[in-house]
Amino acid sequence: SPSINLVESQLARSNGNLEVTLGEHRVTVDDQLARNRSGLGDYIDKKIILGIRPEDFEDAAIEPDAPADRRIKVTADLTEPLGSEVLVHFGTEATAVVSSAVAADVGEDADIRLGEEDELTTRLIARVSPKSRIALGQQVELAVDTTRLYFFDPETREAV
Repeated sequence: SPSINLVESQLARSNGNLEVTLGEHRVTVDDQLARNRSGLGDYIDKKIILGIRPEDFEDAAIEPDAPADRRIKVTADLTEPLGSEVLVHFGTEATAVVSSAVAADVGEDADIRLGEEDELTTRLIARVSPKSRIALGQQVELAVDTTRLYFFDPETREAV
């Protein structure tokens, strides 16, 4: 599994909160994280790269206290039970971004988008509890730990 899911995203302010898009989804950025990353304000209504580690998703059925604005509804395209965890692969309309480490390996000229031009979905991976009952093809709700989001400048690739 990837060490981090990276996608093109956009920040917006709504009711005093910072929200970030994950493809067709919107989640509220944790207040403390937003305060600690004061530079995020410069990216409101602009493109930004969002990073979410697979372990920062959880099956919402296991985390019933996760607020609605920190959940996304997805379809499990593939599930991999690994004993201590379950990897859930799902699609999103977000554009994937290759990490700079990968870009360095493939060269400066490489296109940073993944997938086919006409492909509407980018595959992301969630690492959830082995207690999860998520099944292949099932529509599920994933809780997103928005205290642990990562943001990068789309031009410089530096952390924001």
